Amino acid sequence: MNLVFIAKWENVPQLETCVKSIAYYNSDVNYYVLNADIAQEWFFHLNQLLKPFNSRVIDTKIPSDQLATQLPVQIKLGQTKQLAHLDKALFLSLDTLVTGNLADLFHYQLGEKLWALSLNQQAILINLQAVRQNEFLQENQLGPDSLTSPLVDKLAELGRDLPTKFISDSGDSVVQLLDQPWKDEINDHNQLWWQFFATDWPVIQKRELLVPAQTLENSTPKTADKDNRMQFIMAANYNYQPAFLTTIKSLLFHNQNVDIHLINPDIPQTWFNAINHQIWPSRLIDVKISPDMLNVKDVKTYSSDKLGHVNNMTNALLYLHELIKCPRALYLDSDVIVKRNLRAFYDLDLKGHPFAASRELFNYPMINVGVMLLDLDRLRQIPQLSAKMVDYYQHHDVSTASESIISHFFLNQYLELSFTYDYQIGSEKEWEQTYDFNQMDRHFEQCYCLHYVTGDKPWKTVSITRHRQLWWSYFDLSWLAIRHQRSLPLKTRFNSSQRVMICTGAEKIEHFEQIVNTLPEIEFYVTAHTPVSWTLMRMIQYPNVHIYPEVRMPVHKRISQISSVILDIGYGDKDNQLMLDALNDGKFVLSFNTTQASSKLTSYPNYLVFDYDQVQDFIDTLHYLVSYGDLSN
Repeated sequence: MNLVFIAKWENVPQLETCVKSIAYYNSDVNYYVLNADIAQEWFFHLNQLLKPFNSRVIDTKIPSDQLATQLPVQIKLGQTKQLAHLDKALFLSLDTLVTGNLADLFHYQLGEKLWALSLNQQAILINLQAVRQNEFLQENQLGPDSLTSPLVDKLAELGRDLPTKFISDSGDSVVQLLDQPWKDEINDHNQLWWQFFATDWPVIQKRELLVPAQTLENSTPKTADKDNRMQFIMAANYNYQPAFLTTIKSLLFHNQNVDIHLINPDIPQTWFNAINHQIWPSRLIDVKISPDMLNVKDVKTYSSDKLGHVNNMTNALLYLHELIKCPRALYLDSDVIVKRNLRAFYDLDLKGHPFAASRELFNYPMINVGVMLLDLDRLRQIPQLSAKMVDYYQHHDVSTASESIISHFFLNQYLELSFTYDYQIGSEKEWEQTYDFNQMDRHFEQCYCLHYVTGDKPWKTVSITRHRQLWWSYFDLSWLAIRHQRSLPLKTRFNSSQRVMICTGAEKIEHFEQIVNTLPEIEFYVTAHTPVSWTLMRMIQYPNVHIYPEVRMPVHKRISQISSVILDIGYGDKDNQLMLDALNDGKFVLSFNTTQASSKLTSYPNYLVFDYDQVQDFIDTLHYLVSYGDLSN
């Protein structure tokens, strides 16, 4: 069966919940996910989980503007080139839930109709071959601006309604139609959705009993207060769930029996009950903050352009001492990974200071507020502290939102910590000439927290930040693995011992897609010193292609070192010195006559040039070189 979804990165919890419900009842399924911003590692993660079901999820990269067009889904899918090999597909929206085997629905006969759909188009069974071949659709080449009322009426004639035995808003059909169930507390209508959300993947894989609804209706019982129970604070909204849940997983992997106070404006209590079912005896505590407090000033409007990755949740830091009533707590941003047990950090002597933190590594002398050990009692003794900080915020231009404000009020009053406590990475692009990152990594092994500062986050589709795969190792953890203290996953994306590097200064790489498709066992590392366009970026839908835009020299050299062959098949400003070094090291460089470098390089016997139409010879030679190392055998 071929199922199709449309999703964004922020939707992956809902997508995984829907996929859980399908896998629970169905095997041998191909899940096509149309997306513009979901990383390769997530697809690798889900494919590992789907192996017991003989199913797979396929990354189908589509430009964001194309995903957002107001075309009917069935037309959009018919125009998607990556689905051209499919004769038939079932589209499901993210707020549908599967309650049984889909075989009868998928094989439902459409007759002369091109599709059958639910009333609100949450589910559509599509004859894709017929859609592509339909004369009316071919003649009109429908786009969002061409959907006049007569055309809409004509489209309606091409389809039919799906029978209610297959799909309805009740639990009596094989597909249940819901309306964003994740936004509401558990009720009779969305109960099953929450049960699938709360059930860990290992249970789904064994098709054992789901988490009981009664468990999700009742708040987690309180534990006896203990003076030595560590208290943590986080602040996030619902859409940031993939990131902040990864921080929580890393925290609980190394620390047990802790309380986590999650400040949020929009997460249902049922969500907390679901997570608490998995993490007990640790607790996740719901701390609501009003939108008025968060919107005291809009971060996007009034802060530095470099804060494009920050939203108004950062304003919650102005109220921590008011919202959280315990004496002491450790605050963690949602882009932090906890690397070890934090007891020694938590028990640190603050020496009378209101809090301890590291300075900003790249913006001295600012305080980095992403990891802070707080004496909340001491902060509450400062009269009108929140009011004063808010007033300052409203009447001054600040470059880094809450960080600027906290630095203004406490620059000479906080206890400065070494980077071992808050090891900041992610600024390689701006600071490679100033800092020796290899030397800085001396903090890495012993650091308590790894903090991915700047917008170059590890969950982005592409990033050059160091230790990206460590973040994904924690993301991949199941709650069961955390409870049983199993080792971190070693593999978070496709990797191979056969690695090839491509340097390019333009979006066009000769015959790239054909080469990648023919040699799926080889990893292709593409580096560019500039941003890359969608034409090249979409190639990350292939698991064996990794792209590094705006790459900096340390990363560039490391990729060159691990690659056995260099491909000079791109255009523009390429790195001739890197290729020259590779040639002098005895590595082969392969090129086409349309992309070959100057005679300074082509004069080397290990620089091989192929005619533009000798693609198969090129592929055969590349395969031989990565397999045997040279051409002498």
